[in-house]
Amino acid sequence: MLANPKVGQVVTIHYAKDKRDTMPYHGHRGIIVAVGVGKPKNHLVQIGTVQVVVPCGNLLKGGVWLPKDKAKHFSPENANHTTNE
Repeated sequence: MLANPKVGQVVTIHYAKDKRDTMPYHGHRGIIVAVGVGKPKNHLVQIGTVQVVVPCGNLLKGGVWLPKDKAKHFSPENANHTTNE
């Protein structure tokens, strides 16, 4: 879990096994566009041309937990934001 994401950071959206079937963005990589404050702590993630609000507990840093063949890869060049990674 990624506790304090930064705007522009590459993340992977990850849900528990029992929720994955109903979450269309599980395994997708994206870029943090806006960071939520207060509770609930939700963040805005850009995935290609789509922006999705994701709870903080469902974000992983850059996708280190998912095998490459399972992750749906996101190219930062396709977004309007840059990263330092």
